[in-house]
Amino acid sequence: GMAAAATASRQRASGAGAESSLELSVFTLAYAQCLALQVAKELKSFGLEPCAQLLWTAPLALAIVCAHAWPSSSRTLFGLAASGLVLLCVHGSQSNHVIVEMALTGAVLVTAPLHGASGCEARRAWSARLTLCIRL
Repeated sequence: GMAAAATASRQRASGAGAESSLELSVFTLAYAQCLALQVAKELKSFGLEPCAQLLWTAPLALAIVCAHAWPSSSRTLFGLAASGLVLLCVHGSQSNHVIVEMALTGAVLVTAPLHGASGCEARRAWSARLTLCIRL
């Protein structure tokens, strides 16, 4: 009766949470690949010699590694977007792909869960907000 309906409802909700978590994980990995191209561009421009310019690149490179290690972490995606935005603002050109990448990065940051929000429900809500923001 009621208990079975409640259990079925929880299972559907947890299935939807797992699905949105998987969607956000796939997005994190794809987004990390896009930002990896920016790191590659930086390395091509500045080389591997230690210089002040690479101080802006190192946090993004670390965030990309973290995104591949923990793609389901909301903190990882937020860190990836924050470090990406900083690097794009500092070294990004005015070309179309950089402007689109900055808009996407802004969407990730603007739609991020509020402080203290965690778990599947928060990621499902973030995924929905991010999808709507990107479509606009």
